[in-house]
Amino acid sequence: MTEDANGYKKVNITAIIGGEPNTAEYTVKNPLTFIYSTVTPWDWYATLATNQDNTLWGERSDKSAYDPCPKGWRIPQDGTWDDFLINNFQLYIQGVVNQDISEVYYQTNGRLYNELTWYSTSGQISKSGLIGGIGFGGYVHTLSITNTGAYCLRFVLNAVTPNNFNYRIYGISVRCVQE
Repeated sequence: MTEDANGYKKVNITAIIGGEPNTAEYTVKNPLTFIYSTVTPWDWYATLATNQDNTLWGERSDKSAYDPCPKGWRIPQDGTWDDFLINNFQLYIQGVVNQDISEVYYQTNGRLYNELTWYSTSGQISKSGLIGGIGFGGYVHTLSITNTGAYCLRFVLNAVTPNNFNYRIYGISVRCVQE
């Protein structure tokens, strides 16, 4: 890849509809290809729910060879972001923190944040292969699955959903956690 005048490199990402090439081997050999589906169960890997592979990224205790995170890191489990809520910060009045949270204090001086983190509002690629939500919100994969979907952290400008359901076909961000 060569850089343009501004120092950017263009990465060509191909989108194809699922079918013959939707195997784990194909995706490893073609990492810049987004495989999407137009039929339920909305999974890039299978067109029937009975054929879905629930272990591609590993199980709760084991890391799979297909987990996209580097060695020593892994896709987080569902529940990793349970304390990420739009309203779970401590309030303080005149600089005094209510440590035991036995009473409700109303905000007069602002919010008290212990530690901050930053997540990009990268949006998602939908089941139809379209990109949306960039700059408005974001999603981050977890290892946890349901019958036909997967759980993720979802955040938008005014809400946080730590255990959001999404179909497996959606292209969303990965944020690795240390093992």
